[in-house]
Amino acid sequence: MVQLVSSLIAGVLLAFGVSVVVLFITAHLAAGGKLGTGAVDNAEVVASGLGCFCGSCYLALSYRKRILPLGLATGVLYYLTWTLIGVLGYTDVSLLDGTHSLIAAVAGGGAAGFLCAGVLPKRK
Repeated sequence: MVQLVSSLIAGVLLAFGVSVVVLFITAHLAAGGKLGTGAVDNAEVVASGLGCFCGSCYLALSYRKRILPLGLATGVLYYLTWTLIGVLGYTDVSLLDGTHSLIAAVAGGGAAGFLCAGVLPKRK
């Protein structure tokens, strides 16, 4: 149980790190004029999906049990943590403001859980 919780927290932290790096790169490219406004508008959704994919891959490779549900849990926990940060930092944030990010996070986590299932060695 301790390994499950620590792997889940590490996966969510990795998802945060990857999504923040993607957002920084997007902001840098937008400031330089190399990205259009359409790409900048969708950067949060892409960062959520990519971050949760990477975090769930780490979780799947470190825990190796119940991979798909844990990938989905990584996406949900990632979204709830970002929403909690938004509610604490701003006054006009609701739970339904980031439904696109929720869908991307859960899809990224689920995709990692689905794809990493074949990587695990089979027991005899």
